[in-house]
Amino acid sequence: MPANQPQQHFTGHDNNTQAVVLVPATILLTVPLLLYGIHLRGRRSSPLIWTDGMITAALMLAIVDFIFVAISCHYGLGRHTIYMDTARIIKARYFDFLAQPVCVWSICLAKVSIAWTALRTRRDREWRWVFCWIIFVQLVCTIATNVIQVVQCQPISALWDDDVAAQCWPPARTQLAGYITLGFGVITSVLLTLTPVTFVRGANRPLHELVALGLLVGLGLFVTMVSVANMVYLHTYRTSQDPLRDTVAPTAWWQIEQNLSIIASLSIGLRTQYETLLAKCGLICQVRMNSTVCHRLNRLEDGSQMLQSLKTTIPWGQVYDSSAHLPSIVKTTEVVHSTELLKHDEMTFGSPARRPSWQ
Repeated sequence: MPANQPQQHFTGHDNNTQAVVLVPATILLTVPLLLYGIHLRGRRSSPLIWTDGMITAALMLAIVDFIFVAISCHYGLGRHTIYMDTARIIKARYFDFLAQPVCVWSICLAKVSIAWTALRTRRDREWRWVFCWIIFVQLVCTIATNVIQVVQCQPISALWDDDVAAQCWPPARTQLAGYITLGFGVITSVLLTLTPVTFVRGANRPLHELVALGLLVGLGLFVTMVSVANMVYLHTYRTSQDPLRDTVAPTAWWQIEQNLSIIASLSIGLRTQYETLLAKCGLICQVRMNSTVCHRLNRLEDGSQMLQSLKTTIPWGQVYDSSAHLPSIVKTTEVVHSTELLKHDEMTFGSPARRPSWQ
């Protein structure tokens, strides 16, 4: 045990809280791996773009980060420092230190991929400036965090070995820099959380799209709260008398933020797979055609009012939900409608469409 850590500061039994870090990290890392496989399968016939590379790099860094944290737990992260020998303390803190820059860059790439996707989609100048600002701030804060981690102590080994004589910044200065960088991270998380809301144009959106947007916004809000939680634990950085134990909570929150950010970045590109799953469950009607066809709503009734001769002809894309284009005046509880696909001179009847999204 290091000489500058008196034993009277340590209390409690020799128990282990490694599960607080490893269990959520394992579960939340499995989800983006599955989503990434689905994402790659959906992009088989499409060329890869910049966001695919960013997401891939973020996921690879998340795996490396998990390995470092697992090794740190093997050497004693999560136990009371007083019960560990000096060699294991140094190794546990060393691998935990290696995990920090890896985790920061993984979060950065995940957020930048979301902002880059929105930047490619939006055409209004104001929001394009916002997304450019998010990308710039996220990169600057990540680089600044890495620089602070490296220069705060000379030699740097003093960060994991308290017996090394070194010249270090006062802990208050390091914590202040951390509050600034994490504060900007919270701001970027809030702005990215509001991004899906800006894509809702009008009230006649299909229910499944509104549900997906709501889930994305909720996920973004949770990531923002996790970022705030990281700021709460920042006051213990380099001042804790039980570093192996006190590092568990912030490490767990960093792992959660990292994996949830990757999940959010992957979820944005899974719209087609999401609608295909709902179509297989019979919740929406999804039709795929290789050429342009026309869609006609032939019959619509609600038990009290018959709307006849309602014919809406619209261009048909690759994926189309018929109820998304129903008129807003139809506010019923029982609606019967059928679909027909008209292509050239042929008449092809499609499968029954689902009930409108307002029910």
